[in-house]
Amino acid sequence: MSGMINYLSLNVKGLKSNEIKRHKMFEYLKKIQKGKDTIILLQETHSTELEMDKWKREWGNNIIFSHGEGNSRGVCIMLHGNLDIEVHEQIIDENGRYIVLDVTIYDVRLTICNVYGPNRDDPEFYLRVIEQIESCNNDHRVIVSLMTD
Repeated sequence: MSGMINYLSLNVKGLKSNEIKRHKMFEYLKKIQKGKDTIILLQETHSTELEMDKWKREWGNNIIFSHGEGNSRGVCIMLHGNLDIEVHEQIIDENGRYIVLDVTIYDVRLTICNVYGPNRDDPEFYLRVIEQIESCNNDHRVIVSLMTD
């Protein structure tokens, strides 16, 4: 444990309806994070509550979801099983657009945010996200933001 964290962000363009694609993606992610402390942030997962437990079993570690409508949106944060992490608070958007985590990793308190922004001009959306991030009173922040096509 070096205390160094790797972050990987990917727009997966839907993993719900194609089990082969999801299986291959999870295998790829396991391979590249093997032996490293990695936090993976996925956007456009198209996840729903119905598949949540199945995805966690397939991944083999913890996944924190913000579900979309099944055919759009959805973000998740996938945690490495050996990562020394304590989650203090999870702020989950009900529309599948963002997750904000207040965590401690290797004795450092930080905020991790995964955002899948709308494809239209929506300053109010980003003000809400910033408000959620700032509600976690941490000096260290990792923010990943992707806008839709």
